[in-house]
Amino acid sequence: MKKLAATYYNKNGKPEDVEIPLLEILRPFEASIGDTSPESIMALEAKMAKPIFKVSDTGISSKNLNGWKSSGVLLEFSKHETGWTKFNFTELIWLYAVRELREIGVSLPYIKKIKDELIFPPEFYKEALKQHSVAVYKKDKENQEIPIEKLKSISNLLVFLTTARMFTNVLQESIIRRVNMQLVVLKNGDAYFYEEGEKELFKQYAYNDDDRYKAGTTLNKEELRFKSHITISLTELIRNYVLNSKDALTVSALGLMTLEERELFELIRRKNIRRITIRYHNEKINLVEVLDNLKLVDLESRYCDHVLKNGYQKIEYETENGKMVTFNRTTKLKY
Repeated sequence: MKKLAATYYNKNGKPEDVEIPLLEILRPFEASIGDTSPESIMALEAKMAKPIFKVSDTGISSKNLNGWKSSGVLLEFSKHETGWTKFNFTELIWLYAVRELREIGVSLPYIKKIKDELIFPPEFYKEALKQHSVAVYKKDKENQEIPIEKLKSISNLLVFLTTARMFTNVLQESIIRRVNMQLVVLKNGDAYFYEEGEKELFKQYAYNDDDRYKAGTTLNKEELRFKSHITISLTELIRNYVLNSKDALTVSALGLMTLEERELFELIRRKNIRRITIRYHNEKINLVEVLDNLKLVDLESRYCDHVLKNGYQKIEYETENGKMVTFNRTTKLKY
């Protein structure tokens, strides 16, 4: 099967050459959980470009989306396949950024300028269409066995990934390294990315041992003090997605949280929590204990449920004059 040659940059900026089977990037989300190999991370990066969010998942009205589409501020994943009826994770965060920019009062022409120069450059898009077209893939005999629809999906993924590479990498930096990444917009519509604590704002990574950012694409942090600007925290947008998301598997697979962290997050959302104990081993969650009070109105049915589920739970209850007055449940999760 045809493999995609690519360069993977680890968290230290060191380049590693990898090859990924084309079909590898179409693996289900859950297949990547816990796999930290360069090949898997590259494949996971591609999954961030896979459209899985419906319009209703965005929390943005169809009226606004139509207006933004007409103004050219939306990204262009799978333009010739699914249009904009579904969005990928990178697009989702960009939609949230557009919403914040609009709420602050930034005009659509300025937002389009930011998108075209920083988020999704048209010249990159046109070049990627040539390099990753279905026609190019079909020329390779090894790909003849791959259905045309899958080749189209692969093409769409790689075109988007190539074009929005910088924005996707910035989001990944925030997720993997747990750092606050920001979008900084100047009064004239010019824009930069900024990692909190650094001395420079940037438009592109350099990915080499000497300079972190590409020469000619930076702005000194001190200079920013004398320029009118607004700041959008991309990390905050990701955080808000996690808080509002109900899809634990997707959150875990995208690297926003481990599956264990997500399970703990769901436990914390319970009402009537009295105490939570979290134990770590080698920087990973090892044991979680959650003590909560259940409402008296439900005690009999709840108790029956716990018995039938055969979970690792400790149940305590107290009675007064023959009536139950308290009912405590301690849930233990061992990892």
